[in-house]
Amino acid sequence: FTILFIIYFVFLLMAILWFCLSILTLFIPILFGTYLMSKARFSESMLEAVAFGIPAGIAIFTGLLFLLDAIFGSFSLPLLYIELILLTIPTILDLVKKKYAHKSGRRLPKFNLNTYLLLAILVLTIIISSIFVFSVAKIGNTIYCIDASIIIPDLLLIFSFVTLSVLFTYRLTKKVGATLAAVSIFWFGGTGLMKIIDYPFAAYLSRFMQPIHLIPIELSYMPHANTIQTILSIIQMSAIPITYWTTIINNMLIAQHDFMLGLPLGIAILYLLYKFVFDSGKAKFGIPELVLIGVLAGLLPLVHPATLFVVITVAIFFIAYNVAIKARRKSLAGWIFVIIPFLVIAIPELLYMNLQHRSSNWFFPIYNGFIVNAHFAVLTYLYTFANIIFFWVEVASLPIIFSFVGLIFAKRELKLTFLPFFVLLALITLYSPMPNPADSNKIFLYVFLILSALT
Repeated sequence: FTILFIIYFVFLLMAILWFCLSILTLFIPILFGTYLMSKARFSESMLEAVAFGIPAGIAIFTGLLFLLDAIFGSFSLPLLYIELILLTIPTILDLVKKKYAHKSGRRLPKFNLNTYLLLAILVLTIIISSIFVFSVAKIGNTIYCIDASIIIPDLLLIFSFVTLSVLFTYRLTKKVGATLAAVSIFWFGGTGLMKIIDYPFAAYLSRFMQPIHLIPIELSYMPHANTIQTILSIIQMSAIPITYWTTIINNMLIAQHDFMLGLPLGIAILYLLYKFVFDSGKAKFGIPELVLIGVLAGLLPLVHPATLFVVITVAIFFIAYNVAIKARRKSLAGWIFVIIPFLVIAIPELLYMNLQHRSSNWFFPIYNGFIVNAHFAVLTYLYTFANIIFFWVEVASLPIIFSFVGLIFAKRELKLTFLPFFVLLALITLYSPMPNPADSNKIFLYVFLILSALT
């Protein structure tokens, strides 16, 4: 009995030690990211620093793991512990000082948001976390919610991208009511407004809540079609893969787990670029801050290539805006400190990915087939245009209509911000920069955020 007790005690001690190491492995990168972001002068509150720091810490930690794997050809636990120690040293030194302050000595306020927006962050985080956890557990038939090493990072990332979506939208609209409406539309809007009920509480209703998938009818095969048949055939052209768009929770977070890190990191970079170009407020953008933005963007090829495509497109438009506006040309030099670290980190990652031969045809256009083949060129153009209009109304529902009305009342900065996203919308309408055309919805997600703000 004594021997069995000793063996049991040793195994229990090892299990506790392993659990503690797992928790340390989880929280050290996040603490490092929060520490880094709290020191960056573009963070205007600890809420922002934490929201930035969660995805940034995980992305930097993961990027270093890939770097070690590329250098040594393999990966081992001693290398992991060395990396954790290196990340821990600056964080511990800062925690010993018991403060998060900028170099200027100014302490960061805890929050810089309206009480209603803080409450919205809390409510949205709880709702999305509940749907996500139970849905993944249900789909995978696993003990997902018991595995702390998986569930804790996911919950923290959910808090991060919910917070960042509220911060970014509020920066765009400058109105509490508009922000609350916009984030509600963004997370639960589109053709899947009722998906919050569907997963996981009433899955049997899913057949009634999915987007309409009807078979397109080529007009060239209908030589005797009358006007009514022609109109119906255009309305029915909804079989392009991107039409499967319900809610972000259902289409992205549950179905594509890489978006859990790609989404908050993408929104964070877009939010920081917007502040740098249009509305810095109390944020300051010196060389260290700009280099940090470039580093985060440089990690996107490994984290989420679709988000990289969005960030590059938006950055090109913002740089063009700085060139076009005389008063903004003095900030052009700052872009150099974003671009150089981005290229230094992103190019080796892209080369590394290319050598793996895990996917093909990346970033090559694939025609999506919107053109309706009619007997006359004029009818072909008209039917194709009608096809596109019906398609996006079906996919994005009312936001696709109201967003263009919102442009009339939107502030100048929001109108200018909409331009690169409108280009992205036009691009994925005609082509898909992804190997699978259905993956264009990864780009549309960011477009939908701006459409929600305009709505």
